[in-house]
Amino acid sequence: MRTVREDDEYRKMASAIEPDARRFDDIQDGIKWAIAINAEGFGIPVPGTILRVVATTRYFLPEIQSLWFYYSIDDEHTCTLRAVHVAPEEAGENGQ
Repeated sequence: MRTVREDDEYRKMASAIEPDARRFDDIQDGIKWAIAINAEGFGIPVPGTILRVVATTRYFLPEIQSLWFYYSIDDEHTCTLRAVHVAPEEAGENGQ
């Protein structure tokens, strides 16, 4: 199991989203857990970068936005959350 850190840019982005995304902490905790136990198998590699991306969906809770989380695998013990964005289709709906 890896440690999942948050870099400063990620924290800024998460703070900007958090007031608008209900249950953001729950979603984030689930993403961190999944990365910690299976970083290589969880996200999709972003071509030309060291990043991987994971997308959440609205699923059964339409009031919760779809989010994209970007992370890097730093070494065999550590991953870092690098960015989080509201999914493009969500941002368009909300005028962001």
